[in-house]
Amino acid sequence: MKKLYDFIKKPPVLIPLSVFAYIAVGWILFTGRDNRWYSYVFYLLSAVALVLDAQIAGALLYRAIMRLLMKIPFTNRLITDFSYRQRFGYYASIAINVIYIAINVFTGIKHAALWPFALGAYYTVLFLLRLSMVRGISEADYGVNLSAEYRQYMRCGIILLLLDATLGAIITLMVLRGFRYTYSFNMCIVMAMYVFYYVIFALVQLIRFRRYKSPLLSAVRTVTFVSAMLSVLALETAMLSQFGDANSDLTLTFIAVTGLVIVLLIIGMGTYMIVRGYRRGINL
Repeated sequence: MKKLYDFIKKPPVLIPLSVFAYIAVGWILFTGRDNRWYSYVFYLLSAVALVLDAQIAGALLYRAIMRLLMKIPFTNRLITDFSYRQRFGYYASIAINVIYIAINVFTGIKHAALWPFALGAYYTVLFLLRLSMVRGISEADYGVNLSAEYRQYMRCGIILLLLDATLGAIITLMVLRGFRYTYSFNMCIVMAMYVFYYVIFALVQLIRFRRYKSPLLSAVRTVTFVSAMLSVLALETAMLSQFGDANSDLTLTFIAVTGLVIVLLIIGMGTYMIVRGYRRGINL
């Protein structure tokens, strides 16, 4: 099967095949023969050709973009230098964190509302958590000074429990006071796409970075994963508010159960980081 796939992908084979399939489908649709048995054969053939054409076009576009980016010193270093890429991404996340804090504090002051201040408190603790690892991230070599990295790993676990307390307060406000994330229908769809991507990205990075044997990088990815949990909760409350009764018992139960699972998950991760960081740190 793979040999056939590789054979069809060759330009001398794929180009005539694609042209023939597209012309055949066009002829079928133009002449009204779309219910004949052979029309389904041509539909299948054109679908295969379209998938292969899109794959090759995507690969060519990717190579062209990469060649362009490699000519720019900044993006060249960002692509080729792993340590620089990690530092840049980390500093960018801190900058975004500060913007979130400013927006929520400003909104809370302007409207004299408790909800933005609660979110501001959460993002402030998240900012402190990320700030506690800036010194380690600034180092070029990961996984070398393990004793120092495990100490930072343990501190990250401690602050993670504090972050969990602020998240618990946010969930309490959602359940007892009826505070919600509210978005329009279109914004909910966009939010759902973003959250699914963010959670999958954070989970993949959390697993993939284990191969570097660096406690610091593992802590950074754990923080990314934890921050994605609030996005999941935000999406759930927005969806329930948009498509259901925001104050029904079922809605409150969903939010409470999801919030409890997230809180317990973060407690487990924070406790694991503290214990592992302490044990490994004193043995080095």
